[in-house]
Amino acid sequence: MLIKIGDELFHADSSKINDIRSFFRVESSTWVLDVSKLDGNLYNVSEKIARAIGADAELVRNAIARAVKMHREEEEARLRNRLKKLLEAGVFAVAPTTENMSKSVNTLFTRRGDLYYLDKDKLVEAILKNKIKDGERLVWLVRRIMDSNNLKYYDFHIKWLESNAENLIEKAVKSYYNRNTIVMLDTGEDIELVFGRKLTSEELAILREVFTTKYYVQDSRGNLIEHRLRVIKYDKERKRYRIPYFAVPHLIKVAGKLGFKRVVNKVNWVRREIPPPPKVDVRLYKFQAQALNAWLDAGCRGVIVVPTGGGKTYIGLIALAYLSVPTLICVTTIELARQWIQKIKEHLGIEDVGLLGGGKHDIKDITVAIYNSAVKHIDKLKDRFDLFIADESHHIPAKVFKEIAFRLKARKRLALSATPYRLDRNEALLFFTMGGIVYKAKYEEMVRLNLASPLKYYRVYVRLSPEESMLYSQANGLPNSNPAKVQKLMKIAFNAKEKYEVLKKIIQKLSEDKILVFCQYVEQAKKAYKVIRDVARGQVVLLTGSTKSELRKRYFEQFKEGKKRIIVTTTVLDEGIDVPDAETAIIMSGSGTERQMIQRIGRVIRYRPNKVAKVIEIITKNTIEEKIAERRAKVLKEYGIKI
Repeated sequence: MLIKIGDELFHADSSKINDIRSFFRVESSTWVLDVSKLDGNLYNVSEKIARAIGADAELVRNAIARAVKMHREEEEARLRNRLKKLLEAGVFAVAPTTENMSKSVNTLFTRRGDLYYLDKDKLVEAILKNKIKDGERLVWLVRRIMDSNNLKYYDFHIKWLESNAENLIEKAVKSYYNRNTIVMLDTGEDIELVFGRKLTSEELAILREVFTTKYYVQDSRGNLIEHRLRVIKYDKERKRYRIPYFAVPHLIKVAGKLGFKRVVNKVNWVRREIPPPPKVDVRLYKFQAQALNAWLDAGCRGVIVVPTGGGKTYIGLIALAYLSVPTLICVTTIELARQWIQKIKEHLGIEDVGLLGGGKHDIKDITVAIYNSAVKHIDKLKDRFDLFIADESHHIPAKVFKEIAFRLKARKRLALSATPYRLDRNEALLFFTMGGIVYKAKYEEMVRLNLASPLKYYRVYVRLSPEESMLYSQANGLPNSNPAKVQKLMKIAFNAKEKYEVLKKIIQKLSEDKILVFCQYVEQAKKAYKVIRDVARGQVVLLTGSTKSELRKRYFEQFKEGKKRIIVTTTVLDEGIDVPDAETAIIMSGSGTERQMIQRIGRVIRYRPNKVAKVIEIITKNTIEEKIAERRAKVLKEYGIKI
């Protein structure tokens, strides 16, 4: 039989070659030496084959050596050709020559099968980490990694690196920023987010949390139930996330946490200025200027808290004048809207001011709107303004009014309030949509500047009559789950007969003061009015929510002129109405909110030379009213009053 070793042919006895069968493969009845099957010392292998086929050992040895050399050359050629074709296809691949690799190989290469591939992502990281800016240094880095790990590469690899190094660096930087960029696209209703890379489940959890806030809803029993209000939505059709316009600062904040280096803003914001620039005829006090600067430093977003009488409106006017951009101002009543318009014309010289509300529908670059009207016409307002000023901004979290903050495109947002905190605890939504508190004015500073009068606070305690005590005990015996229980207890405590006797005595003692008497319920206000009418000799009026606008104006004029010196009212005067100056506030009853207390105090602290404002609370002892009074009394610390 024939045996082929390389290019040499040998004749052998088939009965004697079983011992060398493993080194050969059969091709057309010829045994061909398979070099890849040779194992161990080639000298010993050649001796073994020579003996088996009865040939000269040196001749066999030389034939095997030539076969091994030929095999290696063929393998080399195949490898070179394979790697070259891969490179021509844009794939940089090299071959390992040993299994002993150092960890450095993984900084640039990834193994797949029998080859190592230059990993584009790792290359980007290496370029940025090593701050590689020129091609020579990049070629040096790749060669160093290949050489230190005995990777097989050829001259065409180096030529390719040298030719493409600068482009690789440029693409690496571009790829890095593309992968680490968030693009904001304007849909006309909200903002669509395009992330440069897929977010992990952990990153998605962080993203959702940033765009979520607490929101409380009152159930049928009056209990506040905490909900989670999430404003980021996933568009299944577009396969992208969407956020409201107000949420951009939250996106900027979370971008860094997620490793994104930049946010590309392609939102069609309102960027124009209002012509001509306003003429400013206002000089701010130091604390007002500090408040405005704090707001500007916060990126023109945030809440400014100033007690009643502290000139919140003037801070808003200067913010408007300083930015000179289309501005929407939202207020609670038509009276306040007209006051804003008057001050804009008087102090900024802007005559062309729009009004939305009170039967008016006039939208201009500077527009003052009542909250209710702004909600109704939000589609016409949403993309017209760059600055949103929310007066009495604690109304923003209301179920309907929050739509204004949610849908307005305005980037700059100024919230003004004597107190942003709410009974339903939804001030978090105000901060979420408008920004946090950036400045809180001190009452002492306002007194020093003669913007507010010093305040004296008095508590007068009364007791329930025996009949009232029995009714109170019966109501108190109701199950806590009964939604009517608290209301019954409050009404009994608020309407204690002794309160009206005390009220009568206070009115008689303060015979020269202008007095506001605050009640929580209309029935109580009517009763208080009747009691006072008997001793005040025609100097008292009753003002409730049902009092017509013209009559209300007449009462205020009479109060201002001194023809009437006592106004008995309900919650209608708690906010949103410019009430003439008074010296004394008598609180017959009220809610437990700090906000209501601040508003009521604000009605009497307006400055007048030598004036000392007085707040008198009449509280029924050993009833639920004591707890209610304690809750609202927290604000007294802000006025320097210790209880």
